[in-house]
Amino acid sequence: VNKVFKGLYLLCEQNQINKNRVNLPEHEEGYTGTDIGYFLELDNYASDNPYWFTMDYCNEILTDLNGTTKKLVPAEYTIKNDIYSQEQVDFISKYLSNVFKIMVQAIKYGKYYTFDENYNLIDASKIYDNAYDTINAVVDIKSVVNMYILYEICHDNDCGEGSFYMAVDFSGKSSFDRLTFTAPWDFNWAYSDASTGKYYAGAFNDMSFVSQYGDRTNPWFVLLMSTDWFTGLVKEKWTEMNSENKINSVIKLCSSTIKTYWDEFTVEKFNSYPQSAESLVKWVKERVNWLNTQW
Repeated sequence: VNKVFKGLYLLCEQNQINKNRVNLPEHEEGYTGTDIGYFLELDNYASDNPYWFTMDYCNEILTDLNGTTKKLVPAEYTIKNDIYSQEQVDFISKYLSNVFKIMVQAIKYGKYYTFDENYNLIDASKIYDNAYDTINAVVDIKSVVNMYILYEICHDNDCGEGSFYMAVDFSGKSSFDRLTFTAPWDFNWAYSDASTGKYYAGAFNDMSFVSQYGDRTNPWFVLLMSTDWFTGLVKEKWTEMNSENKINSVIKLCSSTIKTYWDEFTVEKFNSYPQSAESLVKWVKERVNWLNTQW
């Protein structure tokens, strides 16, 4: 500013319902029906918001990719769009819990359920005979695959306890006809605190981390990555991205950008900026190389 260095500033898009961001239909003010779009956040600051609920994840016990077995810890979700009735809160709370129940029952117990026209659970054993079809009917699996890969690369500590978003629309006016993982956001606590050769998003947190910061495990990912079919979809997507050189091209772009602005980053007492940027890119590259050995 006026040729005086004032530090580095980050500009980012606001996470909101908008036709160019999360394209959910916005209902009229004061509407109390449940047939609306819902933009949800897994939120460790839920009580600071007016509308939130708790997910107990069916009190399930799961085993993760590393062979660790634990009981899932409840977490809070907030509703980010405008809400005008307790019925809307109760509806989406029940819906989200039942989606997770559908997943658990199909994956862990081989029992298949779906929703009736009122979004109550009904037996679907005469409709589905496998977990993928059962879950894909209520969850946009493709969106989950994409989000899982992103969070596994980045090692975002908020992965399971904050700034993690999903959307679903019951109005029939958008593409969010199933629960969709979307709008990745808030990576200021990422790319750190873990070796590059270790699963994170699809596994339980280390106990030392849990003791210090609380359990930030993402049960959705842990549950799905316990299956061969979801892991297969992850590997398929990863292979596709590698064949199109998408991942390496991003890494090369970041390295090139650092070199271009090296002198601007090296200002007075802040001369560690370019080295820090290079260190981060090196970490991501090593992370990607390890994931290549897995996927």
